Amino acid sequence: MTRNGGARKAKEAAPAKPAGKPKRPLSAFFLFAADHRPQVRKDLEKNAKEGVKVRVGDISKKIGVMWKAVDEETKAKYQKKADEEKSKYQDALAKFNAKQDEPAAAAEE
Repeated sequence: MTRNGGARKAKEAAPAKPAGKPKRPLSAFFLFAADHRPQVRKDLEKNAKEGVKVRVGDISKKIGVMWKAVDEETKAKYQKKADEEKSKYQDALAKFNAKQDEPAAAAEE
């Protein structure tokens, strides 16, 4: 039941993802965040008051500020990594799609 007494609607099940499908690559920002998250967490925990937990949102905000302040050379480095990851993903996805099409082609014959 909902707050107003109405019946709750059933959620539709999300379509099942095929097994073995490659994950999408990380963007330049997320690669930057992955490299800097441990240090940012330590800094925020060190500066936090006793008994106050550092939240994920606090870490994300700090990393976002850092990303905006970083120089173009560093951003280009992470963009290059992201582009490499994207090309690997596209190759893996092409192989995955080719494998998915093989059984359908064999069934038609």
